[in-house]
Amino acid sequence: MKGYSLIPEELWPKYTLQLENVHKLYDNFLAYIETAKDDKSSTPSDRVHYSVPVFHYFTVLRKAGLYERLFEVYNLLEAEGSELLTPQVYSSMFAHLSHRKALPSGMEGDVRHKSASDARLIWRQMLRTFAKTGYEADAILITHLIFCLSRGRPADQLFAFDIVRDYLGLVPPGEPAVQSKIPMHPYAFVSVLELCMASKKYALCIHYTLQMMEREPEMVDARTCEVALRALASRSSMGTMAEASQALEIVEFLLREAALSKHRSAQLWPTPSIYRAALAVCWRGGDWVTATRLFELITRIDADSFLDGQTPAKPPSARPGAAMDVSNMSLLVRTALASGVPAHMRQCLRMVDHIQLLDELQPDAIASSNTKGLKLSLAEYNYYRGQYAFRLVSLINAVFKHNALVTEGKVEAGEDQYVIPEGEQRRWLSIRTEVTGYMEARPGWKLPTSVPFIERSQLGSAGQIAKAEESVDNEMTNRHIKSAPAAS
Repeated sequence: MKGYSLIPEELWPKYTLQLENVHKLYDNFLAYIETAKDDKSSTPSDRVHYSVPVFHYFTVLRKAGLYERLFEVYNLLEAEGSELLTPQVYSSMFAHLSHRKALPSGMEGDVRHKSASDARLIWRQMLRTFAKTGYEADAILITHLIFCLSRGRPADQLFAFDIVRDYLGLVPPGEPAVQSKIPMHPYAFVSVLELCMASKKYALCIHYTLQMMEREPEMVDARTCEVALRALASRSSMGTMAEASQALEIVEFLLREAALSKHRSAQLWPTPSIYRAALAVCWRGGDWVTATRLFELITRIDADSFLDGQTPAKPPSARPGAAMDVSNMSLLVRTALASGVPAHMRQCLRMVDHIQLLDELQPDAIASSNTKGLKLSLAEYNYYRGQYAFRLVSLINAVFKHNALVTEGKVEAGEDQYVIPEGEQRRWLSIRTEVTGYMEARPGWKLPTSVPFIERSQLGSAGQIAKAEESVDNEMTNRHIKSAPAAS
């Protein structure tokens, strides 16, 4: 059965004969189980072993798109209170519901909402079955359940938060501590953070991450931190001031833990998307100082060497993955613009000149080769190329506008009186001319076809985010009050 479960789902429409064989194999397996029921020598480990074919059969049914058949088989086993329904099998049920792409013909509604509703029903059935068989939920089962519920309606997400509290022991700030029923697992923790993102509880996502970094750092890796950084990017649109420093704290945590842990280094080392998300937080908050610290962590170049009157330092020997790409440079440029400080803008232009990525803006650049390892689609990569070009020209224009005010004596005493040296003026004007030419050759950059998540306006306004978080908080509080034991 395991061999059949490994067949890719796109091949099953052609494998009708093999599918018939799978059904027959499962029927023969059930017949064998009937004969084994009277075997007094069987142990709990034997029961788990017997459930493996059920797990693989469910996988085949899911890949073949036979969800109705999958539920028929499950319902028969559930009605019997079968010992074949182990935590592994229930985990597969929740995973299959998460993967369901369409509802059966004639059934209306959102497939994600239906899957979450089915998951809640199966969870309640599972608790009854486990009460008879003695099995207990494990971290992998909880992980798949939370992922499925997070894609449902708000009520499903609230149900998931109850699971998080009761089984994983994670509670929002201000609530009494709860003893977890199962040990935390990195996959389970990621599912909790994704639940926070799906329900727009960005502050809770950040709280859990920072809390786990302090208490159980072994539960935190690059994937975990990337979710938290997306939450920070969402929160930073509300105009608060702490997000950029928290983003820097997360990146520094990953670098520190990667250096200390040899066996987890690969899971901890910041990826290009980690740096991109952290810089996006700086851009949304206009925090140039933190952005320059991230620049230093990526390149190991002293950002102060790009200040007025300084000579840029050469980077030390390169390390894997430590490079500023066009996406990061576009965010750096936009952060300098958002800061509104002429000195920051000049510092950024010197970084641009030093890093030398303008060749990636050429119309004939092979963008597909440059996206390797960046976790960007070709459309997203072109989006960042366009952003880099347009914002770089805006940055140069802003710098020269201020320089003109200085030379004309229109800047008040005590304000920035720096005059750009002629050599730098010529170089920056040359960059503007070069980039403007690239922009004219690529008019499609003005209408991007794909906008990365951290750049989308759907992250919400301050009011929308605050309202969403307050709504869920109030609902959770009401539910906890109702479930609390009555005072005697």
